[in-house]
Amino acid sequence: MPKTYVAQHILVTMHTFFARLLTLGRSSIGRRSLSSETGDTLLEVMVSALLIALIVVAMFNGFDSASRASASERSRAQADALAQQAEDQLRGLPLSSLIKLQTEPRVEEPTLNGTKYKITSTAQYVSDATATASCNSSAASASYLRTTSTVTWASLGVRKPVEETGIISPPPGSALIVQVTNAASEGVGGMSVTATGPAPAATSETLTTAANGCAILALLPGEYSINVSQTGYVDENWYPESKNDPHSTHSVYLTAENSIKEPYRFDKAGTLEVKFTESAANEGGDSFVAFNSGMTSIPSFRHIGTLGTYEKVVKSKAEVFPFTASAPYSVYAGTCEANNPQTVNPENGEPPKVSVPPGGTNAATTVTQPPIKIRVMSGKSKASPGKEIEKATGTLVEPPEPEGCGVTRKFTTTKEGGLPHLGMPFGEYKLCVTGGVNGGNNGATTGLAKNRKYYTTAYFENNTPAGPSELAKITNGGILEEESGKKKWAIIYMESGAPETPGKLEAGTECP
Repeated sequence: MPKTYVAQHILVTMHTFFARLLTLGRSSIGRRSLSSETGDTLLEVMVSALLIALIVVAMFNGFDSASRASASERSRAQADALAQQAEDQLRGLPLSSLIKLQTEPRVEEPTLNGTKYKITSTAQYVSDATATASCNSSAASASYLRTTSTVTWASLGVRKPVEETGIISPPPGSALIVQVTNAASEGVGGMSVTATGPAPAATSETLTTAANGCAILALLPGEYSINVSQTGYVDENWYPESKNDPHSTHSVYLTAENSIKEPYRFDKAGTLEVKFTESAANEGGDSFVAFNSGMTSIPSFRHIGTLGTYEKVVKSKAEVFPFTASAPYSVYAGTCEANNPQTVNPENGEPPKVSVPPGGTNAATTVTQPPIKIRVMSGKSKASPGKEIEKATGTLVEPPEPEGCGVTRKFTTTKEGGLPHLGMPFGEYKLCVTGGVNGGNNGATTGLAKNRKYYTTAYFENNTPAGPSELAKITNGGILEEESGKKKWAIIYMESGAPETPGKLEAGTECP
């Protein structure tokens, strides 16, 4: 055998070396005195011993390397046999069990000849046309199942594990392939996918998506309803469950020996908040719009806030889909697209852009609310202005969609005779104000503008950051300027005999 030959060769070499050394030692005695050669002889012995030690170490290292190489080859051969056995077992499993291997790999840990192995088996549908996993393929169906068995063991180290693959043609039946991706087009694991059917049956099959966002359910032919969800996640239209989104796929019809692929988009829900520009301290705002063309709903926006409830910061619930920074939300005060400042007046430019991180809150963002400045007076002219009316009631009404948002905001005038919240969304409005049945007051003076009502007959635009560019369309009493024209107020006279145009002044106690 080769190993024996190597060992004998080394021993012969050692024997020859010692014989030569002995001969040299004897011959030197005849030529030189023992005392003169003692040092040299000792040195020669030490060098000889070192050489012998090196030879012995090299010899045993050779034995050890050969032994280790043989053990590694034996372990890899056993691992390959285990991987093939695992593939053979997978071929005998029912389709439902194979499909579960997408999200729940089968793990076995057998021990052979003192070595413990770990066998991990998985499966995924593959498109025959592209040879890619069905959830990663653009094809709407799958052709076969690809199984993979991977074997590792402790002494494997950094070497590549043993892997065997197989191809299994699905038996007659149907499959629903669901692919869930996030805003960044990455797979979302942990999504619950439920298929109920086939109709009229109400049997439900549920599977959780794997890390790649894929779930494949083996089903009988027929019609099935689908629902995709996970706590803390929403789809691109802000729905936590796909069955509640009118623009999502709710049902599919599976034919025999065929599979259907349905894509869904979910991500961790975030929070969106904005602040409002203020014309007075602590004025706040009541609502804002978040628009994103990536939403598949019609319209592509959501209204956040409560009309009439004014806050310095208005914040959504944790229900916002976190589109990427390259596709941010446009935000502006109001309740619909008609309040977009750029739509109202192109000179205003685009509204602020906001990105919401997955599961987080956007950076601080401020939106503009142009002020509508009025003063309701009890008199009938500049010569007889009367007093500012407090506690007169009124409304600001937007036109119906699409010209406006169809929103009515009610107000009660301040002691200065103005709106309690000057800031209003960009858009068109009609104004109405009345003293009501009992009239307003100014301090101790009561009954002001009792049974009197003034309203504009045409809409005016709140169209610049400073407010309406044409205040004259609001007032029957002209414009009052303060502080060298920096503040302008539309004066409204309520006494009988005051000018009516451009609105109408009449008896009345109610506004629309």
